[in-house]
Amino acid sequence: MDNNAIAIDIGRSFTKVYYKGKKAKMPSAVCFSTDVGNSFGEESVYDFEGDKYLVGSDAVSSEAFTTSDYKYIEKFSPLIIHHILEKFDERDISRPIELKCGLAINDWAHKDEYAARISKFNINGKTIEVNPTIIPQGVGSVIDWVENQNNGVYPDRITVLDIGNDTINVIHYQDGKPVRKHISGYVGHGVISIIRPFTNYLENKFSLTFSDQEANKIFRVAFRGKFSGILYERAIRRKK
Repeated sequence: MDNNAIAIDIGRSFTKVYYKGKKAKMPSAVCFSTDVGNSFGEESVYDFEGDKYLVGSDAVSSEAFTTSDYKYIEKFSPLIIHHILEKFDERDISRPIELKCGLAINDWAHKDEYAARISKFNINGKTIEVNPTIIPQGVGSVIDWVENQNNGVYPDRITVLDIGNDTINVIHYQDGKPVRKHISGYVGHGVISIIRPFTNYLENKFSLTFSDQEANKIFRVAFRGKFSGILYERAIRRKK
């Protein structure tokens, strides 16, 4: 990949980033911002298309928007991309930014409109221009493995099973080329198959409202390590 390009894979649960050898991961969470606490400079607030938003970890709350369809990805990708550029200190808007961006197989029909959506947008009164290359989710894994683990040589056959939040992408390569008839996306399957029942469980047990992102965060904390039960109760207490 071009060393000056930034790779951003905006999933329905998490966004993964690779730039100049640095890797990062953050929740693909967005919620409306209120005036409470903003004057203390505790959060990054973005003015976007007439509303103010919080993004990423700051937005993981019961007020976070649902991320279960393409409309969410299309609407908020400019906001998430800008947030990432801020974090990586890429605020020079005098030149277009080279961006490699993933898109789920089942959303591939929207490829052109998605590229147009993230090519130019306005946030906090500034116009940001991006030169996007849209890549099917899962393909990046093939490219990375071939270039960095297999000396640039494609095997005769290789298949990637990309398990996302609510999609599973299957990518099959033969002789170094993707085989269209063996590429498919399965909607409604993935991490959400676990998180949605877990969200229902939390809401019934504690009589509280949880967003999918919030439940996902608690799930990861609750079942990590031998003190999972203690961590789980702490996560709930923090929520309260």
